[in-house]
Amino acid sequence: MKPRRLALAFALTSSWIVATAAVHAASVPVRSDALRPEVHFKDLVSLPTIGKATFSGRAWGVQVQSTQQGVRKTYAVPYYPVAEFELFVNCIPALAAKINDVSAGVMQTVSTMVRVPSLVTGTKEWTVLGDSRISYFEFPALDASVDRELTSFRLGVIPTSYIPMDSPPPGGFGPVAGSSPKVYTYSYSVSIPQMDCSKITAVSAIRIQGVSGQSQSSTRSDLAAPSGADRTTNPNFTLDAVGASAQGLRDWMIANQNAPPTYREIFIQLNPVPPGPPVYILHGTGVGLASCSEVEVPTREGVRACRAELFVERWEVQLPGPPKARADLALPTGLTGGRK
Repeated sequence: MKPRRLALAFALTSSWIVATAAVHAASVPVRSDALRPEVHFKDLVSLPTIGKATFSGRAWGVQVQSTQQGVRKTYAVPYYPVAEFELFVNCIPALAAKINDVSAGVMQTVSTMVRVPSLVTGTKEWTVLGDSRISYFEFPALDASVDRELTSFRLGVIPTSYIPMDSPPPGGFGPVAGSSPKVYTYSYSVSIPQMDCSKITAVSAIRIQGVSGQSQSSTRSDLAAPSGADRTTNPNFTLDAVGASAQGLRDWMIANQNAPPTYREIFIQLNPVPPGPPVYILHGTGVGLASCSEVEVPTREGVRACRAELFVERWEVQLPGPPKARADLALPTGLTGGRK
């Protein structure tokens, strides 16, 4: 074969290999529920299908020392990074009592076992994380300007052990809940007493912080030693609003300039589409307005909006109950909002 023909044949063969590789890559199946992580909280709830699990064994901080020979790094105090689980929203009823206790400042622990596919064989293996302290629950951000589909929220715990096992340890598992992902196409409503909330366009993620020693995230590249300080307050959150709702938040800010600042309550209700019982209601008490600033709505040129940063003393998860209880918990349909 002449050199030119040989080069052409090689080029055609290479193209076929690349095309075959591309077809093979495109045909890689999406991870099935059978390969998804599991998390089991002993005597509380078993979640045989969750979105993600991020956890680690004991890590070490790094201590930096300056010597005559240069910089020296040594191991510092070991600690367990926060283990984070992405749980489906339909798990919330099983965890509501724990969420409310954490928000009330009561330290909560859960005996935690994780089951994930092996790094080598792909078969699932168990890891015991011990009596883990609940670090936080994080509810997802809500936005009226994007495709409104919602599946998950986050739970962070601080392990006390890291013990790989081939089979589940003896002992009771909790009842199964949220055994399959449920995608909610949602609508939401916000209610604050004495304010029109019909034009609130976005709610940031809301984190309920537990009373536990701080620990660094396992996603950090540098393992700095944890501070050890306790956190007993929930982080601030934000509301974006336009029109009458933006004006209401601005009026609240102005009123706080000329008189002692006021506190309110807030209800954030997640509703499925088509309509049905609410997925959950977050009720915040001791709500204060930290700041209020003007921003531009990204999707609507020239439209001015208001972004309010609020703090909250306590959150409570309320779930739909019998008709009488549900009527008591339901948000009002009028523009004034809030319970009297």
